[in-house]
Amino acid sequence: MTTYKFSENNSGGRWWLNEKQYTALFAAGWKYEASEYDKKEGWDTESFCSDKNDPVPYGWRQNLTGEFGSMQEAVKSFEQATGQDFFAEGCNCCGAPFYISSDHEYLSGDSIERTPIRPW
Repeated sequence: MTTYKFSENNSGGRWWLNEKQYTALFAAGWKYEASEYDKKEGWDTESFCSDKNDPVPYGWRQNLTGEFGSMQEAVKSFEQATGQDFFAEGCNCCGAPFYISSDHEYLSGDSIERTPIRPW
């Protein structure tokens, strides 16, 4: 098994996942462990810029990890839990909304050409 890290980008001026979708990711085996930096900045409990309309802690959006047999399994887990297309395009200036990486792999919606949209 390999540890994969998930990160969400505020692409197009909005977050793509809500609190319910993060709860589903946790139920699917993704985990969040607050770093000392997250704790110092308050990101283990507060949203980005302390946005009162966003109940999701910023640390969740940047630092989820999961153990999977492959990148493909990590993406499948993400998509099944959230109902989102991992390869969604996002906006031209901010890039893809989702990223998954390991020590040796990196994948996002702008990691591949749009046709075909999936590398497998």
